[in-house]
Amino acid sequence: MYTMRRSTISDIPRERELWRMSFGDDWEYIDTYYEHTQDPDWAVVLEDEDGVVQTMLIGFPVQQTLPDGAQLPAIYYYALGTDPAVRGRGYGRALFRYAEKTFLAEGRPVMTLLPGEPSLYNFFLSIDYDDRNFFIRRLETARADLPAPEGEAEATGPAEYNTLRERYLAGSFHLSFDDRYVRHQKNVARLYRGDLLKIAFSDTDGCASVEYAEDGALLVKELLVPAGRTLAALAAIAEKFPCENLVVNLPAMPGFDELGEIAPYGVTHWMDGEQKKLLSGRKDGYLGLALD
Repeated sequence: MYTMRRSTISDIPRERELWRMSFGDDWEYIDTYYEHTQDPDWAVVLEDEDGVVQTMLIGFPVQQTLPDGAQLPAIYYYALGTDPAVRGRGYGRALFRYAEKTFLAEGRPVMTLLPGEPSLYNFFLSIDYDDRNFFIRRLETARADLPAPEGEAEATGPAEYNTLRERYLAGSFHLSFDDRYVRHQKNVARLYRGDLLKIAFSDTDGCASVEYAEDGALLVKELLVPAGRTLAALAAIAEKFPCENLVVNLPAMPGFDELGEIAPYGVTHWMDGEQKKLLSGRKDGYLGLALD
C-alpha cells in the first residue's frame, strides 16, 4: 500500500537522496534547486506503508502561450525520482496520475516535460503523453566553421532575458516561464561555466542560454536572434565562451533560420478533452528553455 500527497519542507532531505540516487547529479547541482528555487507547492510525493517517501515529482508552474496571446496554466515537470530498491512497482506512473488530478482540480489542465533521454519518450507515450507538439532544430557545428562574429554576447539577468525571449516568440505556440524559473536556468548555466546572455547587435538584441557539456562542447540550450544572424551570433558567443565545438538548440518555427535537424523536444499531457482536441499534435510548438 502507498499514499500520495503534496510535498512539505520536511520531505526535502529524502527528496535530495532520491534525486541523487535517480540521476547521479552532484550535490552542488541539487543544491542549486533546493537552496534557491524549491517550492513544495509544485512537488508531489508517494510514500509507502511505513511513511517513507519512495518517489518524488518536482515541477514549476508555467504557461502554454497560444499564437493569439491566450495562455493556458500548465505544469512543467523537472524531476521524477524513485528509490532504485522499489522500482518496477508502478510508483512513477501512479504519481503522475495523482499530479494530473491534483493540478487539474486547481485549474492547470496541461502537464509538459522534457524526457531526460530519448528512450523515455516511449514511457510517456504509454501513459497518454503527446510528442507531436514541441520541436527544435538541433545544430552541431565547429567553431572553425563559423563566420565572423556579429553582435556582442554579454551576461544578462532573468527579467531582461525573459522579456527578450517573449518578444521573439510572440505570435507562436510556446511555453512561457516566469522569472523565477529563468533565474534557476541562470544558476544552472553558471554552475556549468555558462550564463544567460543578451546578444547586442547594432540594431536589435537577441538572447541565448549557454553552458559547457562534459565533453567540453558549448551547449547553447536556446538561441533567439533574427533570421540570417544565427551563425554570426554563435561566433560572438564562442568569443566569450571559448570552445572547439557547439551543440545548439534552435526554434523549428517560421521566422528563424532553417539550420540543423528537426527533433521532438518535449511531451504534453492534455487533461481537458476540448483543449486536447484543439491543440494536440499541432507540431509547431516551442519549449526551448527546458530542464531535463
